[in-house]
Amino acid sequence: MEGYEAPQDIDVYLEGARTKLSNGEQVRVTIRFLLAIVGATRRGTRVVAFVQDALDRHGLKAEPPFESGWVDNEITLSLIEPPKDGNERDKKDTVVEVGLTVRSLQSATAGVASIERNSDIRLARAIMLRHDYSQLAVMSGERRLEGAVSWESMALAALRGKPLSLKEATVPAQAVESTPT
Repeated sequence: MEGYEAPQDIDVYLEGARTKLSNGEQVRVTIRFLLAIVGATRRGTRVVAFVQDALDRHGLKAEPPFESGWVDNEITLSLIEPPKDGNERDKKDTVVEVGLTVRSLQSATAGVASIERNSDIRLARAIMLRHDYSQLAVMSGERRLEGAVSWESMALAALRGKPLSLKEATVPAQAVESTPT
């Protein structure tokens, strides 16, 4: 692949994986491990194309696709069934779009830090300082998002001259789905 040279051991590794799969064994690896095999730490367009070409050469696929998800998520390699019509798709003109979704972030799978809407603003500040957060979800119960409090919203509320409270510093926020709709 032009502009990207990967270590040769990807073919050795994938051949071994194919042998294991043919013998009925399961092959699970992290996305980070698969990237490391090709000498990469990130999934740029060229790296994704290179890995996908290598998987295709060995008749393998990654499930879920390695292009998305947090790099320490595990993927399962499996054998690809040959096409029934004998035609192989032309991959030379296919551009793989590499994009991150919320699901790709480690913090998206670790839960959301929040504060109850009736709490004291000092508690919000303490949580944000302790965890080095720039903002914090303000909730009403476990599932109802009321808004967010941030360092900026606290400063703006203080500038308005009213007694600083969590209610005064809460700004509207919108929940984001982990996958695009």
